[in-house]
Amino acid sequence: MPVTNEENHKFRDFVSRIAQESGCFDFKPDQVVWHYTVGAGFLGILQSSQLYATQVAAMNDANETRHASDLFTKAVEQIIEERANEQDVAAFLKTLLAFTKENAGSHNTSKFFVTSFSGEEDDVTQWDRYGRQNGYAIGFYARGLQREPTSTLFRVVYDNEKQEKAAREIAAATVDF
Repeated sequence: MPVTNEENHKFRDFVSRIAQESGCFDFKPDQVVWHYTVGAGFLGILQSSQLYATQVAAMNDANETRHASDLFTKAVEQIIEERANEQDVAAFLKTLLAFTKENAGSHNTSKFFVTSFSGEEDDVTQWDRYGRQNGYAIGFYARGLQREPTSTLFRVVYDNEKQEKAAREIAAATVDF
């Protein structure tokens, strides 16, 4: 059965609510965020007036996306335990887990691309990664990074409690939707 436009809007609103509650959109328009890059990257940005993004499946650190998958898997497993007497729900979720496990290590293409920023102008971790080779930190106003219709600025939330709560809500919604 195809997903309707109404269902798509309902799901999009749901995901936006979770992101909002988690603090993913907590940016003030005049806040400056910093993009750290090597000399060649800085020169490319100046010459093209563009920032390039990396396709999520091609990121250097696979753990960056694996953590979210692990939290979601754990939440789904918990629902399977809680609703074990509902055979159709448990069977659906087990199929979902098998599918996600099968695709977890693959380099499937994704429609998502990312560019990283830091809220810190002088971030030791970023200098360690990019500063060794003539590195630069380029400041951007948050409002300027959200003007394209297909571009959204999200704050990465490192609060494990918020991450687990979001994973539980998404897992439960997977059954409900």
